[in-house]
Amino acid sequence: MLVVMAALLLLHWLPATEVGGHALRRVDILADVRPPLVLADEPDTLEVQLPVAKPAFADTCLSGKVCIEDYSDSTRRGMSAFYEALDEHAQRPRPVRIAYFGDSFIEADILTADLRAMLQQKYGGCGVGFVPITSPINGFRPTVVHTFGGWNSHAATDSVGFERSRQGISGHYFFPYDGAYVELRGQRKYASRLDTCSQVSIFFRNTGTMDLSLKINGATALSQSFGPEEQIRKWSVEGRIGTARWTVNAADSMAWQWMTCRVSYWTTFHCAECPVFPCVLFLFRH
Repeated sequence: MLVVMAALLLLHWLPATEVGGHALRRVDILADVRPPLVLADEPDTLEVQLPVAKPAFADTCLSGKVCIEDYSDSTRRGMSAFYEALDEHAQRPRPVRIAYFGDSFIEADILTADLRAMLQQKYGGCGVGFVPITSPINGFRPTVVHTFGGWNSHAATDSVGFERSRQGISGHYFFPYDGAYVELRGQRKYASRLDTCSQVSIFFRNTGTMDLSLKINGATALSQSFGPEEQIRKWSVEGRIGTARWTVNAADSMAWQWMTCRVSYWTTFHCAECPVFPCVLFLFRH
């Protein structure tokens, strides 16, 4: 027994040994009776590192105003040209365009309806603005009653057969059959200044002869014939307009683009299904 204990005591003084890259523990038969080693310079508790708190948001708007946050860069000049254009409208009356990009929340004209109403109340104007000839989500846009029929519709999201040279600003183009129609009707249930407008316009391109009629507020239809034209053309009618219905009486090779319902002070273009994302484009006329 004494020989075994002496051998184990001697093993304690052997140098550290590794086997297969793993260090073996040193032999210490007195470990259970040896008093624990106390390190006086080591704290008995761990110091907790608290995260650095973010600075509180500093609102740069004046009291009583709600501003649009400018995320352009540190100079905060991304919106300066827009604000300057609004400030200069008395001396230099000209259009000011606002492009609003977003998802389906914008596609349905939810947030943008309130923004448009606010600007119309301040600068004048009414009407919903841009509307495509047809739309798969027309029932989800509460700011205008939009009905249509008799159209062959094409979108940039089509998997095959889409011709990009024909598309309008919303990424669509439309071919009518004889008797095709599209109707816009104002409403008062959602937002404001959307029950009437003072001008309606329709944009199209026809390479053959085309007969088109327009009925305003259910009155006698206005008819007009259009000869071939390679460029996009526009037919506009002014008045106090609550309902506008266009009908294609006869068409020979034509592509339709979009419609607008506006006043001379304000136009909006709502891209119902842009190739990448929905968007709204405002055209403000001082």
